[in-house]
Amino acid sequence: MYSLGYDIGTRFVKICLVNDGIIDSFRIFNPGRDLAKSIRDAGEDLFSHAGIKHSKVRKNGATGFGSQFVRKKSNQYSTARCLARAAGQWDSSLRTVIDVGGLFITIAEIGSNGTLIDSLENEKCAAGSGKFLETVTGALGLSFGELSAEIYRSETPVVMTNNCAVFAESELVSMVNRGERREDILHGLISSLVSKIITMMGIMGITGPVALTGGVAQIDAFCEIFTRESGSQIISLPEDCRITAAYGAALMAAEEE
Repeated sequence: MYSLGYDIGTRFVKICLVNDGIIDSFRIFNPGRDLAKSIRDAGEDLFSHAGIKHSKVRKNGATGFGSQFVRKKSNQYSTARCLARAAGQWDSSLRTVIDVGGLFITIAEIGSNGTLIDSLENEKCAAGSGKFLETVTGALGLSFGELSAEIYRSETPVVMTNNCAVFAESELVSMVNRGERREDILHGLISSLVSKIITMMGIMGITGPVALTGGVAQIDAFCEIFTRESGSQIISLPEDCRITAAYGAALMAAEEE
């Protein structure tokens, strides 16, 4: 049976087509001004690529900040539940998933069979979020894909002291004006983000291996700094880490009566 999962994030939209628990196709895209239309267009592209008609899909599931924009009748789930369900499907021994997206950091503690035991999400206004990191990268004249190479050049990372994105941006301008190197600024931003995640892990009592998902998890330097500073081993997932929640939404929808 085909099911479809949507993860409507603050930065990107992910759609995942699943057939009997196996991922058939997926799409990740940056939506335009008309979010509902962008979602429909991406769905049509996905079905065209998969070679099936939408009528074949029996169930739809949606999660994420903008899940209400999915017009097809669908079940809505929390991001943490979707992360847990997908992780449990891929690796039944996995007990923690940390999703680092455009605005939110979500930690899901997983039980057996992909059930959600506990979760924690950061506050909405947060310096070091994926979107803020992307904005800073652009302001410093770099593409997001150049982040790791730049950070590896850092010798003296700066220390970020503000937890509010508005004040952190002002702090960034001051750093640039006093001649701080951009690689040291970027390293400082990543370290600040990692510190925030470690604090959240401490609140939940999380230890042991974790899976990292979300767009920020694609930054090699972030993963290395996280491993070094948290002491946690990162478990690799078999698919693109950005579609984890969408996959979980599709799995959960398929299981609804």
